[in-house]
Amino acid sequence: MLIRTLRFYLLFFVPVLYSCTYTENKPEQMRLKIGDSIAWAAKNINEEKWEESNGINGHEIFWLRDHFTFDSVLIKERPLALHIVALGSFEVWWDGHPIGKNGKVGPSKTEEQPGKHSSYYLLPDSLAGPGKHVLAMRISNFYSIANRSFYNVRVANYVSILRFPLMYSSFMYMLTGVFLIVSVYYFFLYAANPKEQSFLIFALICTLFLLLILVEYIPVVWSYRYDVQTVRLEIIGVLSFCVAFLIPLFLYKQFFSAGLLLLSLLWVSLLLGLYVYFHGRYDFTEQLLITSMWAGSLLLTTLALIRKKVGSRPVFTALFLSGLLGCWLYFDYTLFLSFGLVILSMLYLLVLRSKAIDQAYQAALVHSERLKIDLLRKNIQPHFLMNTITSVIDWVEESPKKGVEFIEALALELDILGQIAEQKRIPLEQEIALCKSHLKVMQFRKEIHYTWEDQGIEEGDTIPPAILHTLVENGITHSTPLTDGTLAFSLRFEKNLQAKVYELSTKAKLNKAVKQREGTGLQYVRARLTESYGQNWSLESAAGSGGWITRITIYKK
Repeated sequence: MLIRTLRFYLLFFVPVLYSCTYTENKPEQMRLKIGDSIAWAAKNINEEKWEESNGINGHEIFWLRDHFTFDSVLIKERPLALHIVALGSFEVWWDGHPIGKNGKVGPSKTEEQPGKHSSYYLLPDSLAGPGKHVLAMRISNFYSIANRSFYNVRVANYVSILRFPLMYSSFMYMLTGVFLIVSVYYFFLYAANPKEQSFLIFALICTLFLLLILVEYIPVVWSYRYDVQTVRLEIIGVLSFCVAFLIPLFLYKQFFSAGLLLLSLLWVSLLLGLYVYFHGRYDFTEQLLITSMWAGSLLLTTLALIRKKVGSRPVFTALFLSGLLGCWLYFDYTLFLSFGLVILSMLYLLVLRSKAIDQAYQAALVHSERLKIDLLRKNIQPHFLMNTITSVIDWVEESPKKGVEFIEALALELDILGQIAEQKRIPLEQEIALCKSHLKVMQFRKEIHYTWEDQGIEEGDTIPPAILHTLVENGITHSTPLTDGTLAFSLRFEKNLQAKVYELSTKAKLNKAVKQREGTGLQYVRARLTESYGQNWSLESAAGSGGWITRITIYKK
């Protein structure tokens, strides 16, 4: 299924995006001179004292002159248009003829009116013949942030230069819709299952990715002022940094278990170092972060492939194909196509994870049903019923009034057992009532005086069903009364910021044959604790002064 999806992805999107190309002409050389003279707009002037540059990092008026050569191939594409991407306001001359302006050039910030970052100008056919041409630009950039300046110019067919950006950005926005749906879906999955951090990481990656597409292609739908461009590039850098951090983190979490925190610290330190050191070289920094992400992901996946981790082969294939695309297509195309491939492979890993979660859930249901059966079976076993019924008959014959009390105590115990059998946790007060009713039943059966006391009980606290009841049964089975004929149980409850503790003490003489209590009773208690609290609990059971002490600690997550 994944292979078919990858095949469709490559066979559909790559040819479509590759078709979004057109014949264009860029300047052979760009020359700059600081100052201001209208004579510099002429086609033929002496440029010996002009420096080769495409902009300056200063607040003053300056001129740029770009030299073009039109061949017969480009001429067939007429009408032609001039596309200028600039961090400044400017006036434009083509072969000495004024063809437009962007904003208002001024000698100071108060006099300048900032123009758009991207602008288009139609070239008359009379000025677009074969041969040499000169573009002259009078520029001021007092609104540029951090004194940054950049100017890019190209000439192409008028219709193509306007239409093709809309074409390829439409496909990118299609991807945005897909990743929006996927991110929302996995945010909901994480909300339903907070333990699965992979769902959250994947949802964040999809969200960051769709934001990256929106910010990357926003110039196609929004003609913003040139001073906004630096802010946009900063946002792209931050989003690229976050994506470059999260994707290797996700893959490591899927394939490996130990050392996640250490790896995260090392990886974020490396990326942060690259980001800070190359800050300001926006496109290069973005490419460097994405390349680092690809290299780190490929290294992790290769290690997983060597160790034969489930799902490593499709991820390795996707990363390998994304590397090939990087050698074939322009970076902006490669970035999002490669991300798409990697996201598909990550989605495959999450499908495997979801399958494992479902299998674990089904196993937990089976285990839970088995615990319910064990609870009822161990309290309604034939041996227990036969002995209890025999005791009831004896008490009814000897003392009908006591016999009725016996029957009522037995009915209460069985009634509580029936109520709690289907529940995962029950109120602590109900568990104590079950223990007291059982002690009353056993008092009639064994004619031993059993006592119960509790302290520190918190109203509303819950506990897995019948675990204290099971410990009381163990205390009755493996202990003998004290010299005064009593056998006492004491429950103490404590709670702090880290955990809550249940301590059940049995004050009695221990049977000499009993050295440790690890029978079916404690196995049931452990199973119930694991079902309710996972691994966030501990159980200690050992002989203490005057009897046996069992301590259950439930740790807060």
